[in-house]
Amino acid sequence: DEIEVDGILRRMGSWEKPAGFVSSFPPTDAAASPIPLWTDDEIKEVLLDPGRRKSDILFPAEKWITDQKSTSACNGWATAGSLSRARFLRGIDDGFIGSGSFVYSRINGGQDAGSSLEAGLKEIGANGTCSQTLCTADMIYPSRQPNNCAAEASKHKGIVAYHCPTKQAWRSACAAGFMGICAVHAGAKFSKFTKVNSGSPCTAHSGVDSGHGNHACTISDMRIIDGVEMFLLDNSWRPSWGSFGRTWLTWDSFEQTFGYHDFFVIPTTSESDTPIGATK
Repeated sequence: DEIEVDGILRRMGSWEKPAGFVSSFPPTDAAASPIPLWTDDEIKEVLLDPGRRKSDILFPAEKWITDQKSTSACNGWATAGSLSRARFLRGIDDGFIGSGSFVYSRINGGQDAGSSLEAGLKEIGANGTCSQTLCTADMIYPSRQPNNCAAEASKHKGIVAYHCPTKQAWRSACAAGFMGICAVHAGAKFSKFTKVNSGSPCTAHSGVDSGHGNHACTISDMRIIDGVEMFLLDNSWRPSWGSFGRTWLTWDSFEQTFGYHDFFVIPTTSESDTPIGATK
């Protein structure tokens, strides 16, 4: 399988799917991919491209921002959210929003106490996720879920997920437009916003709390705003949180969490028995 690329990704070309599910970005095996990490100048070039898509406009909050309710399922929702957005970018516009509760139910070890980012990525690749309308936010244990959740989930998998082992890899992947899963430390400063002239609906960015990371989120965009590189975080705390469920982060928010968590991006997905009306 090859990854089809659009205007933003045109210089990335395409590459063969790696033999293993989880690899690095770009694949470390030169035979698998000749694509190097992007330089700072290349990252700046694509971020300042006037034709660059704006994901907070592409993914309206009322549809795409989810609510994990009073659970510790943030990793599940971050992973399912990245998968859902990645398949939409492939042209599959069928209204599907993946269930973070389903993903989390398979990796929470029978208790609502969080999970590792890597566990979520392995689960989304092996078993996928069903719709959030089928497996709702309160269904964080398999015993509470409808019997057809697993069968439905098997139709929607993230077949390629790249681990970003370095800052440059993470910046390159986000600049390329891939949907990412990250860990941040969510404290008082995380929810304290200041205004940024972004020219888009999301006009706030978070402060930085000290800690190794206690919250997983989807990163759906990267831009240069007022001369500063920023990453758009799509949270799972409902649209009423932050700026329509979103906030901007600087690299400072990742600096202290990056060494403790495996950040990933999902370039492409797999569809089996695609619903009528959807396109591949």
